Amino acid sequence: MPVGATHAEAARWNGFMTGVLIGTRGLYTAAWPVWQPLSGLARLEQPLHDRRAMWELLEQELPRYSTDDARGPLLAVGSIDVMSGELVVFDSDRAPLTARHLAASSALPLLFDPVEIDERLYWDGDITRDSVLPPLLRRLLESARLERDEALRLVTIEQFARTLAAVPRSGAEIAYRAINLLQLGKLEPPALDGIRIAEWQRVVREPLPEDGVSGQFDYSPQRIERLIEEGRQAAQRAIERPGRTGVAEVRSARARR
Repeated sequence: MPVGATHAEAARWNGFMTGVLIGTRGLYTAAWPVWQPLSGLARLEQPLHDRRAMWELLEQELPRYSTDDARGPLLAVGSIDVMSGELVVFDSDRAPLTARHLAASSALPLLFDPVEIDERLYWDGDITRDSVLPPLLRRLLESARLERDEALRLVTIEQFARTLAAVPRSGAEIAYRAINLLQLGKLEPPALDGIRIAEWQRVVREPLPEDGVSGQFDYSPQRIERLIEEGRQAAQRAIERPGRTGVAEVRSARARR
């Protein structure tokens, strides 16, 4: 915690340290017995956090989800094959999704254990620059949920803001910014044959000064409530200004870079 920190800054760091050193009830707990050098040689099998609570929650809420009849909403999640480095998109039209698929899509390296599916190990799908949108849209075409060149309205909810509200100074803040930069632009509409994005609505929240500290581990009620309010305001802006950010604007922005 910075020397001379204000009450607000102290609260942010308290939320961060609580999340790291203790955990978050209902999701994970710190696995202190393996927080020592020798366990670092077996970190794949001994991650820093134990997320049995998360597994129990996922198995309770989503024991199995399938859309074999192609009438229900499609559920798709992205994960990275640890060995091949390939981004794999699992979807409920191809095969039933279970808690295992959701756990794989949230398996952050070092923090959580990878998940084995069909004898392959998987990590969180966001640890790559590859976007889940191209394979997902291609899959919609293949499954006939989407007609070729059908006008689509794409709505994206973006977790990270491009800009920062405060200069990153601590290791935690620098790591957060690195993760932030890895995600930027991944939800821009891709240029794919047979796919026509007629309208792109982006739900993007404004950056908060505490993001670098509270971004990954702070699940305090105050932080959650503020994010909910930020999300509500961002969604309202997107609804009130439909089509303001469209494919043409995105492509012209790319050309200027």
